[in-house]
Order: sequence, then structure tokens, then C-alpha cells
Amino acid sequence: MACEAHFLSTYQRDKSGRFIVRLPFNENASKLGDCRALALKRFLIQEKRLINNPELQAQYVKFIQEYEALGLCREIFEANDPPNQQKYYLPRHAVLRPSSSSTKCRVVFNASTKSSSVQLSLNEVLQVGPVVQNDLHFIILRFRKFKIAFSGDIAKMYRCLVQLVEEEGKSFPIAARIVKDETCMDDVLSGAGSIEEAIGAQRQLQQLLESGGFPIRKWCSNSPEFLEHIPIEDQEKRVPLAERGVNEAIKVLGLLWDSSADTLYNTKNTKQSPHSQHRFTKRVMYSEIAKFFDPLGLIFPVTVLAKLLAQRLWQLKIGWNNPVDEGTARQWNELQVPMSLLAHIAIPRCVTFEGAIAHELHGFSDASTVAYGACIYLRSLFADGSAELRLLTSKSKVAPLEELSIPRKELCAARLLTRLLVKVIPALDMELREIVLWCDSTIVLAWIKKPLNQLQLYVRNRIAIIQQHNSGYRWKYIRSQQNHRFSWSTTRGF
Repeated sequence: MACEAHFLSTYQRDKSGRFIVRLPFNENASKLGDCRALALKRFLIQEKRLINNPELQAQYVKFIQEYEALGLCREIFEANDPPNQQKYYLPRHAVLRPSSSSTKCRVVFNASTKSSSVQLSLNEVLQVGPVVQNDLHFIILRFRKFKIAFSGDIAKMYRCLVQLVEEEGKSFPIAARIVKDETCMDDVLSGAGSIEEAIGAQRQLQQLLESGGFPIRKWCSNSPEFLEHIPIEDQEKRVPLAERGVNEAIKVLGLLWDSSADTLYNTKNTKQSPHSQHRFTKRVMYSEIAKFFDPLGLIFPVTVLAKLLAQRLWQLKIGWNNPVDEGTARQWNELQVPMSLLAHIAIPRCVTFEGAIAHELHGFSDASTVAYGACIYLRSLFADGSAELRLLTSKSKVAPLEELSIPRKELCAARLLTRLLVKVIPALDMELREIVLWCDSTIVLAWIKKPLNQLQLYVRNRIAIIQQHNSGYRWKYIRSQQNHRFSWSTTRGF
């Protein structure tokens, strides 16, 4: 891509190894407005706010001074600018983050601001680069397989890690893998099978990142022995969460991790502000539903019910600020009970077990009249013949508004399970004795076995996706009563 080619042809590294990069402007660079008047107006508003809040002001000043000390910004004198020099004033504002263990104040730079409707923002005149990191689902799923887990925060990371791995990765192969596969933006989530391997990986990662001028800090782990090798000032400060019955926790890619108990929690604030009937609107409900963050589908019994209510509101075609009908309001109030329990549901982070001699993946698909879904479990087997099962991930979708037969909804669920499996296998990256996908629809199982040219268009298009990824696993029939034990709540909720 043009953006990647621009980076490779223009970047430099200074004597300390730090990267020096140029902005990749596109063909619309001449339409960039300077945004000075708006940036100055927002600065003055921000200044008044800071004067009234000395604590926030001190944190804001510290942040800017740190930027300047690191060479990321410097003072300029407009009088010295050459005539007709193109420039852009970047508006910024302070954001308070009470849940952060270190930086309570974060300065946000808004490169989407325009001077006028006919001019473009800085973001609009820059080329868009490729996605170079794995998604949240992959990284959190990989994080759950390690016996010894650790996390870290890469300070002042500016999208040069891929090139750093290209240049230095051969000297640090384990760290190179972590950067490529187990890092999202500036957050590292990784681990190892033993404490020795984990410490070795941490040291490699630190050496690799320091060679590019990227210090890593805020280390956290479920292993006290691992943390003994990390200076106290470089360890993450955990936030007490007494209201959840949690000792102390940190945020990892939107989830809460109680590293002492090695459990994960949902981060959604379940405290609801009271809404009278005339204020209980479509906007209020959509806003609450949008706050759900469940990348692995671990709280799907609640989220699927919320999705169904969202679809109901869409069907009613009421205005955003209009009160919802009595039936919808009653269903929403009933949903508050399971929602209030989410904060107290502890999910084991690690899905593997000491002493397991083999592992299997078992996936289940199911459909109801209103939704369809899929879930995947890791089954660990032991020498004495016993086994342990752990939910890895799930996904549910509300059924489309157009009328579909139950077999076709079951087919959509089977396709969803296939797509989920394609994501899970590379994320786990472990030897599997067997992969079995279970379905309680004999019609769907018959469709999967048929040649594509014998199927109707709707069925053929979905079976083609399933057959495309049909290597290495097998589909089997399961009775509906048994299937509901594993996947019932993906389509019906609590």
C-alpha cells in the first residue's frame, strides 16, 4: 500500500534507536485548513476549566512537560514562519480517567477538527495504513491459554513496532512473536507455560522494545514470582473494586483482570440511573445497550436479550427521544436483574489445566425463532479418564426481520460456528486431538454433505462457506435437549 511504501522510504532511526517518521499526506493535502481560530478558542475554554481545577491543571501541565522532554513537541514562534507556509493547529483537551492506575489525566489531540466545511481535517489528508495487529478477540483468546500470564504497557508507542520487529526480531524471536501476535496498540497480553519461560519472554520483550526507544511499564502477572523480577515502579498499580467483591484488578483491553485470583470480569457499569416513564426513551436504551463490551461472548445470555430489545425498538419506528411502549419498558426493567449480576461474575482466565494429556475443541450451534448463536469449548483430558470443559468464546445474532424457517436459522448458526472456529484455531495455536462441531438439525447436517449444485441459492451460499473450512474437523448430530446444555442461552438468554 502507498502508506506503507511511504513509511519504508522515509523513516529514520536516531542514535538511540528511536524512529523518526514523516506524516503520509495524500493527494488532498492542499485542502488542509490551519484550524488556528478553533484551536485557540478550545484552548481558552480548556484554560478556564483548568484554573478552576488545580489538581487537573497540575496533571495536564505534567503531561505536556513530559511530551516536551521526550522531544515529541516544541515551542514555535509564528513570526518566524515563512510566507504561505502550510500549517495545522491541533486542538487538544484533557480527559479524566479515574480508573487509570497511573495517568489520571490524558491529553487527547483531535485531528478530525476542520477549519470550515470546505476545508479538510488533518486525518482526512493522511493516507490510511494497513491493519498490522491482531484483533481483540484473537489477543484475549490467546491470553487465556497461558498458565503464567503477564501484561504490560508500551509507553509512547507510535506504530513503528512492526518495522522494529523486521529489523531486530531475529535477535529476539520470542519477543518478536509477542509484538506481532499478542499486542494491541500499546497493550501487551502474553504469557508462557512456566515461570522460567515467562521471565525469559519478559526480558526479551524489554530488550527488543528498548532497542527502538519504546520503554515498557505497568507490568502485571498472576505469578508473584514473575513480579519479583520487575522493579516496583514498573509494576501496574491495581485498582480496588470492593463494590464488585474483587480484591484488586487492572483493565486489559476493556476487561477487568483480577490477577491475584486470575479471573476476568465485565467492565460495564451496571448501576442504572432512574428514568421516569416520560424520560425512558429509545435513545436511553440504545445508549445503555451500546455500553456492553463482550469481545469473547462470555456474557452472551444478557447481551442477546439486549440485542432483541434493540431490534424491537427498531421495529416500532419510534423517535429517538420518544418514550418507549409499556411492554418494552417492562422487559428492560426485567433485564436489570441479570445485568446487575454481571459485575459479580468471575470468569477463569486460564482455560488449560496442569497435567492434561490432550485437548479437544467442541463447538455447538443452535437457533430459536428470534436468534441464533454458536459457542466453542476447550476440553482438557487427563490420564485417569476424566476431563474438564471451559467456554472459550461464543457469538449470537438476532434473527433477521424477514421470515426464515427454523432450518435456515439453524444453517445461519452453523455458518456462524464455522467462522468462529476459523478465528479460534490460530488464536489458541495448540495441538488438538480432535475438533467436533455439534448441530441438532438433521436437515443442516444433510445440507453440509450435499454437493453445492444440488442446493437452493440461499442454502448453497452458506454451505459453501462451511465446506470451504471443512478440513480437520467433523460435524456430528446432537439431540436438542443435550445441545441446549451448551448453547441454549446464546439464542434465548437467561
